[in-house]
Amino acid sequence: TLRRWVVNAHPKDFTCKVNEDKMGLLCDNFDHLKNKNQKEDGADDELGKIRAIRLCKDKDLKHIACGDSCGYLWVFDAETMGLVSINETHQNEILGCEYTPVSDFREKRNQILATCSKDHSVKLFDAKENYEEIKSIHDHDSAVIGIKFVEDEKDPDIKLVSADAKGKVSIRSIDEELN
Repeated sequence: TLRRWVVNAHPKDFTCKVNEDKMGLLCDNFDHLKNKNQKEDGADDELGKIRAIRLCKDKDLKHIACGDSCGYLWVFDAETMGLVSINETHQNEILGCEYTPVSDFREKRNQILATCSKDHSVKLFDAKENYEEIKSIHDHDSAVIGIKFVEDEKDPDIKLVSADAKGKVSIRSIDEELN
């Protein structure tokens, strides 16, 4: 279950109260998804557990991306809490997700979301085109456990850094990956 609350803090007595009419439920039930790793006895302990979450800070694109234990990418509108997109993107659980930095707005490129997974891959999605997959990268030989976009003042290109469970770190140019 993933929930969002708007909390009103009262500094005089340091108590907080949940604003019930502003509470938003992002996702409460994953039962309609078929668990690829379901046990023989029918238990589905791992079904739909959120493993990664990231907020897009673009002024025109306020989304929350979530990766789950079954390889599904869930994207919600951060203002309305409505489901924007759900896709089975990886063969195994998603361990990380990251949006390109807000400062990387260029006319030639939309906002990009990158995900990494236990399936040894990194995938790139076009956030402004309903999270269509634009690139799948398979240069790791173990679970990719972390990803990060990095900006450099001296280089106008954004780099995507990924690390796997065996300690391999890959640094790649986003412009080169997309061309």
